[in-house]
Amino acid sequence: MIVLSLAALSVLMIRNRDHIMTQSGFGKSDMADAVVLLALTGVQYVIYTGSMDFPASTSLVLGIIGALSLRWMVLVLE
Repeated sequence: MIVLSLAALSVLMIRNRDHIMTQSGFGKSDMADAVVLLALTGVQYVIYTGSMDFPASTSLVLGIIGALSLRWMVLVLE
C-alpha cells in the first residue's frame, strides 16, 4: 500500500512539475537535493538491512543521518 501511494504521488509530481517549480518557490536545485537525499537514504537503508542485518527503523534513521551528513559535508567543502 505504501509503495502504491508513493508511486501515485510520484506520478502526480511528474505531471505537475512545471506548476510545482513555478508556484512553490522551490527551484530545480532544491528538487535535485530532495531526490538525491531520498536516493542516498534508500541505498543506505538497503545496505544496512541487507548486508548488516540491522533492524528496519535503525537502518532508516542511519540512512537519513548519513545522507544529511554527506549533504552537509559537500556544501561546506564546496
